[in-house]
Formats: sequence, C-alpha cells, structure tokens
Amino acid sequence: MNGVNDTTGLVLAGGQGRRMGGVDKGLQLLRERPMVEWVLERLAPQVADILINANQNQEVYARYGHPVFGAEIAGFVVCPPGHTRGVEDSVRTPVRD
Repeated sequence: MNGVNDTTGLVLAGGQGRRMGGVDKGLQLLRERPMVEWVLERLAPQVADILINANQNQEVYARYGHPVFGAEIAGFVVCPPGHTRGVEDSVRTPVRD
C-alpha cells in the first residue's frame, strides 16, 4: 500500500476501439507515450492498487506491473462488464496485503 488510502484504481481499456478504426486506444501514442502510461502515472499516487481491464493486448498491459483481466463474455465488450468484474475482483481478492 502506498500510504494514501486503501482504494483500488481500475483502468478500463477493454473496448473494441470501433470509433478509432479498431485500434487499442490505451496503447495509442499521446506525446510519444501510450495513453495508458499517462493514466497510470496520474492514478498511481491516488490509490493503493491498480487493476487493468483489457480485452486486447493483455500481455502488453501486463508489462506495466499491474494485474490485467478481460471480461468473461465472449468476444469484445464495452466498459460496464469490465467495470463490474474489476469491482468484484478488488472486493474479493485484495491485490496486496
């Protein structure tokens, strides 16, 4: 725990990216860095733990050192199922002691 609180942050990167031609939005570059890096940089000081919901490129997201999970629904899904799964996971199993 980082001493701030016991809140778990949830990064929702699980969509299809249809409005952007099917690209993984979280991995798109913004000022030469993937967008997920900007999010993690700002979120990390505010929470004790971080979970990432991603349905594509899970191995890439895992390199950031946080647990990664996909929604338990066949095919791609949008945020609400990922959000629900993230909340359930954070309540059932703390990331850290």
